[in-house]
Amino acid sequence: MARSKPNSGGGEGKTPLVIALVFFVLGTIVCGVLAYTFQGDIAAADAKAVEAKKDSEVARNELSKVQDNLRLHQVVLGMGVEDDRQKLSASANKDALKAEHERIMSRINGRLQTAIDAEKGSFVGTNDKFNPLPSQLFSWPWPNQGEMLAAPTPGPLVEAIVKNYAEREMAMRKLNTEKKTVATLEVDLTAAKKAYDDEKAKFAKDTAGIPQQINDIRMALAKDLDAKKLEFTVAGKDYRGDIGKAKDELALAEQRFNENNAKLKNISDQLDRELNKQADKEDPLAFDTPKGTVTATFISQKLVEIDLGSSDNVRAGLTFVVHPRDAKEVGLKKPKAKLEVIEVLGANLSRARVTEVADEIRGSILNGDLLYNAVWRKGSVDHIVLYGIFDIDGDGVDDIKTVARALAKMGIAVDGYFDLSSRRWVGGGPTDRTAYAIEGATPSGSAGDRLLAEKGEVITSINTARDEAKKKGAKAIRYREFFPRIGYTVKYDAQRLEQVQPCVPSRHVHP
Repeated sequence: MARSKPNSGGGEGKTPLVIALVFFVLGTIVCGVLAYTFQGDIAAADAKAVEAKKDSEVARNELSKVQDNLRLHQVVLGMGVEDDRQKLSASANKDALKAEHERIMSRINGRLQTAIDAEKGSFVGTNDKFNPLPSQLFSWPWPNQGEMLAAPTPGPLVEAIVKNYAEREMAMRKLNTEKKTVATLEVDLTAAKKAYDDEKAKFAKDTAGIPQQINDIRMALAKDLDAKKLEFTVAGKDYRGDIGKAKDELALAEQRFNENNAKLKNISDQLDRELNKQADKEDPLAFDTPKGTVTATFISQKLVEIDLGSSDNVRAGLTFVVHPRDAKEVGLKKPKAKLEVIEVLGANLSRARVTEVADEIRGSILNGDLLYNAVWRKGSVDHIVLYGIFDIDGDGVDDIKTVARALAKMGIAVDGYFDLSSRRWVGGGPTDRTAYAIEGATPSGSAGDRLLAEKGEVITSINTARDEAKKKGAKAIRYREFFPRIGYTVKYDAQRLEQVQPCVPSRHVHP
């Protein structure tokens, strides 16, 4: 019994070892299971990380495109800065940006064309047509390869809106200023017209008796001539046998007849001098004002540009005389040059040819020189009539029909001209609207002139035409004073007045 205790004690010593071994085995199994489970989670986590990275890259690309589109819109609106344009130039989304740029310009051009079509109806009663291209109003091309995106032309939309509004305000203010100027000129013109009417009434009163005096003298001369003829007839009957005495009487009668004609001519010359003195007291065109200015000169080509155009009713053929820019202060003197409009370029722009220059060295045309035309107004012209003899080329033939056509081509309203061959007005004649009666030359004769009687009839017809024009309120102006004031070239001294043949209904008619 005593030897069996050690065996019993040895069994109890192995129990903890067995238990430890069991726990070790269980722990190993658990750790293996856990390791296997964690390894699967790590692989899943890695897969999700890769997917998340791809999603992040896509998101960054989309964000970059959105940011580039935002910069593109900011540039066109005027909200962008220089840094935005540089980033757009360096962007990797060029194809997407180009497509977005095309969509923006397509929408802008479509809206511009709609606005243009709507505004066309506002341009009524003008020769100009409002039909600009959208690219003329707003241009923003996509840059070439390697170039930076430029700013829009004439500027971003916000700047363009402000600029257009400012230009409209300036135009409205200028219009209001010009209206006030026109109102002031109308007051001055009214005062000037009253002064002219007073002088006209005084002149009419001073010269009212002259026509009657001339008529009395003519009647006395005719009566004296009849008496001399009768005396000669009686003398011829009484002295038929004395041919020599009859010849002496005839020579004496012819001498007295020539003396009477000379007296008549002296009286007519005296009347002309008196009329010239009265006309010199007041220049009927003294209130002429500049109609425009020279804006550009091309002296080598003998061309200039002026600030008058279709909105002012300018047409090719219209002529002007040019005075220095200080003519309004120092008064009108001899003009520097004459111009003829050859092409209307726009609403306020025309090109003109220089037809005559007074002094090409010291008096060349400059920008800012003033344009004058006595009867032309912006948008309208004064009405005129013509009477008398107009030999403008010095060939001895009356050119009144040519003058009337030339003035009408310039845009001057010619109410009619007095045809000396038919002794009547052609084209209607003077009306209450006729402002000026342009008087041509008057024929003169001398003793022994074989056309003296015909010329007397012409003079009477010219005086009748002048009286008819004055009764309508027209101002009589000699053509030598009128044509230089509108830039119309005439050879005044090409031929003496005595050589100009009047248009009479006889064998001396000149067509």
